[in-house]
Amino acid sequence: MSAGCIGSNGHVRWAVEEPVVDQICNAPGSDWPSLLLRPQAILSLYRSAPCFSTLHEVILHRDGPRADLRLELDRFADSPPRRWDAGFNRVQVVLRFDGLREIDIQRWGWQGALTDGFLERHQHGVRFVFVGADVSVNGVSADVDIQRVDGYMDESP
Repeated sequence: MSAGCIGSNGHVRWAVEEPVVDQICNAPGSDWPSLLLRPQAILSLYRSAPCFSTLHEVILHRDGPRADLRLELDRFADSPPRRWDAGFNRVQVVLRFDGLREIDIQRWGWQGALTDGFLERHQHGVRFVFVGADVSVNGVSADVDIQRVDGYMDESP
């Protein structure tokens, strides 16, 4: 059973209270791509799973319900697609969380740098957690997949 409400602090929260099982952390050697419906979208680019470094965008959709999260990865692809320009040095992914059961946004700042970001198995699918000094987004969905993978050139120092 789930319930949605806007709390006294103005945060929207849908809650399903069930235990988490089989955690897969965002650490070197982690296996978060195995939780994707199409893990090859990441495995074809990386020899080992990259970490999440920045959360740029959260889009909530009524239909589904679902959420799209645009995230920066911590390193460039080991095997970038030929269509990417030679000068590209950064990768962003859009993860689509379908069958959204719970989402909690506690903080949303302009930097979005993550100190912790991971996906883990949950009895109802996948739990996601993305936390930083000025951002905190977590939730549970039936499944997760890659909606988009983009390479680009970051010219910042």
